[in-house]
Amino acid sequence: MIPEILEIHEDFLRELMMRADNWSSQQGIGMVFLDKLTAPVVLDTYTAFVNNWPTAREALRRACQLKPGLAKFLESLERSNKRKLSFTHLLIMPVQRIPGTSSYSGEIRRQLP
Repeated sequence: MIPEILEIHEDFLRELMMRADNWSSQQGIGMVFLDKLTAPVVLDTYTAFVNNWPTAREALRRACQLKPGLAKFLESLERSNKRKLSFTHLLIMPVQRIPGTSSYSGEIRRQLP
């Protein structure tokens, strides 16, 4: 699911960059948000990610039990992370984009003719 999420956002970035490179007074980016980030495939991909999150979290917990070196490595990452987030919290961060994207999409819709 991570590669699919990455592909969605790379496609979104490519479209934004193409619009920026060919900017005109008639150009807009609102439809890029609407077209690229509210497509059913995006919602399906993020839904699958959310549904798999408990499994991923449990697999990480077991891996840390079996490999103490992994647990220590993840603890060092947490200490070095400015926001002091655990790896399991970082795993869920892609999902936290959805409410923000929905808010942006709603605002864009209100602003478009």
